[in-house]
Amino acid sequence: MVDRGVATWSNAKEFFEMVTRWKDRLPTWNDELYYEFHRGSLTTQTLVKRMNRFFEWRLPAVEGLCTITSRVNPGARIDSLERFYTGEHDQTPATKNAIEQVWQNVLLMQFHDVLPGTSIPEVYDECYEFWTQDKQLLETISREALQAIPMCHGMPDVVPLTVHLPVPKSIPVPGIGTVTADKVMLVPVAIANMAGITFCQVVEVPADKLHGMLPAGIILDEGAGNMNPVQLVAADPICPDIDAKPARWIFPAWLPPWTTIIAWVVAVPRAGDNFQDIAGINAASAAAFTALGGVKDETIACVTNDEARGACITFPGGAIGINKETGLLDRLDAGGTSFLKAPCALKAYNDVPHREPCWNFQSGYWNHPKAIFDAPATVEVIETGPVRHVTRVTRPFGTGSRSIIDYSAVQGIEGIGVSIGIDFHETETLVKYEIPLGLHATYSIAETCYATSKRRNKPEANRDVPRWEKLMHTFVAMESDDGTGGLAVINEGKYGFDTRGGNLGISLVHGPRYPETNVVAWAKDERRKRKDAGLGEPPAHADQGPHLTRLWLLPYKGSWRKGKLHHAAHGFNSPVQVLVLEGTKTARQVICGK
Repeated sequence: MVDRGVATWSNAKEFFEMVTRWKDRLPTWNDELYYEFHRGSLTTQTLVKRMNRFFEWRLPAVEGLCTITSRVNPGARIDSLERFYTGEHDQTPATKNAIEQVWQNVLLMQFHDVLPGTSIPEVYDECYEFWTQDKQLLETISREALQAIPMCHGMPDVVPLTVHLPVPKSIPVPGIGTVTADKVMLVPVAIANMAGITFCQVVEVPADKLHGMLPAGIILDEGAGNMNPVQLVAADPICPDIDAKPARWIFPAWLPPWTTIIAWVVAVPRAGDNFQDIAGINAASAAAFTALGGVKDETIACVTNDEARGACITFPGGAIGINKETGLLDRLDAGGTSFLKAPCALKAYNDVPHREPCWNFQSGYWNHPKAIFDAPATVEVIETGPVRHVTRVTRPFGTGSRSIIDYSAVQGIEGIGVSIGIDFHETETLVKYEIPLGLHATYSIAETCYATSKRRNKPEANRDVPRWEKLMHTFVAMESDDGTGGLAVINEGKYGFDTRGGNLGISLVHGPRYPETNVVAWAKDERRKRKDAGLGEPPAHADQGPHLTRLWLLPYKGSWRKGKLHHAAHGFNSPVQVLVLEGTKTARQVICGK
């Protein structure tokens, strides 16, 4: 264009000086710069989106933890910050600092066409290697930083800790037998909240890190000595390996921003690290909790299973209901408001764009639904507290695909968790989780790039019509026009949604055909070697296999501007960092204190 005389080179100062001279003649665009194509790139390659979100939030958290560690314990060494990528098959470091190196890798994978999901499959094989290596590296850095933190909490001092627990001489524990009081131990756990916000979060302690101990409860306030219940939950049933959570003990906790604490797991010995019998282990934990003087709060949440209608989970100020016959969430009430006008459901649509399928959705896809979610569902209550209550809906669909949706309520945490696992084997099919809202909401509110964007749900101006797929980051909310409140859907790796008909549809996955490779592309040689090795052809369609979407439905009162939604969404995307402090010197025997 410069060669043709229709453009010229300039620096930023010259450009804005020129614009200033003509500002009275220039139109004003007071709206987002919405690109009217490539809507599918908000959803294609769901694991790419999830891992990008993971690293964007985990990197600042780990960096913040390292900063705090260096301040409270200046002599501490975090060796993995300087010594990393030392394995034979590791990448070659481009920097001398591990966090800077991981940031460079994240930015590399935000390059076109990686993050949009529009590359060939071999590119995502490379991404997986980066993610695997860098996730382990961040875990190592976090572990080393947390190991240095206890110095400022009076550890590794091994003076016995007196807590106000009425420990009897012996404790009967189902499946274990009688445990004498001298076997009850306090296992220290370092917890760090680097999210910059205060919000009640679920703390997760990997079960295999407790080395054959059976937790009975958790002491978050060492001074008060009050013990709260814990619960063992199973590993994720459907999830890509790199994002899967193992069996873990959970409990809620409030932590101020930029804070580290030492919590104490009250535990008794148990044989082995087998976590198959989740119900049996939780029964033993509950018995030990009661024997040690713990009192379960029955008002927090409960789950009931009505044989005639289905499962109902109640929580303070609200309830949800899952229909036994359909397996659909057909009730969501909170604060005196019924949010649903029809059941929430997975919906599928034919998705064959006229060009560039990885980039686009089929225009008017909503006129071409696919009836693949008609198979009967299995509804079962799988967790009944004391911390979390879960109802699971399992349904086969399509050509060998399967979905598992877990609806959960957690003690002390507002709202409802919705975990959607999909083993996906469909092609050219768009799947959404649709929430038919009964609110009268003219606008949707979504966190976007450096902003919170307010958009019309029903298009009026010409510029609104193409926005049938919208962008969000950590949350989208539908808020009542009268300002009384709304419902937010918080996510940890989804970006596309729609608000057609006043409903809220979260785009989960679609299976577009991969783009073709260039004639001279390096992938040609890769595929030839793959075929010679007997591995066959690479997949023709994207997003085949397991996917896990973690959502949080959060009813709220008043306006989103009060900041509650941002705090909740940012806490959801930046969970606390946890480390069981290992070694016998850090485990303290309980001293009976009435």
